Amino acid sequence: MSQPTTVKGPWVGSGAILLVLLVSVGMFYYEYQVAPVANKPHIPQKITIYILAEQWAFMWNGTIDTHNTPIVVYVGDTVTFHVHGIWQQDPSFHEHGFFIEGLMDSPMTVMKGQDLIFTIVPTQPGDYTIICTVFCGAGHANMNGQFDVLS
Repeated sequence: MSQPTTVKGPWVGSGAILLVLLVSVGMFYYEYQVAPVANKPHIPQKITIYILAEQWAFMWNGTIDTHNTPIVVYVGDTVTFHVHGIWQQDPSFHEHGFFIEGLMDSPMTVMKGQDLIFTIVPTQPGDYTIICTVFCGAGHANMNGQFDVLS
């Protein structure tokens, strides 16, 4: 008859330490990789957005058309707009209107070569439309964009 094998010495302690390490790593991984992270409240930011009011387009931060790529902010952010009026096509038009439907009380006008600076603080989430309120030529109907406010 053979004797049962018993584990003695440092192997017992090493195995226990290895088991504790594996469990700890697993818990760490679950906590930071697998478990969903609770939504942290957004801390309101001060945001400045530069917009060029061109012939038939609002371009933000110099190159991004608001018609194709929305401006995205959060509820409570202080958003300062710097709107600069420029023209490239028809020199007979010399002003644009700027209005965010649902967020602004009245439209503002920016003249060619002038700057319009104003600040808003969105209080409700939603997808809002930016429109030109002054007729600026044949492409005026397409001069709009998106302003998205997240909660």
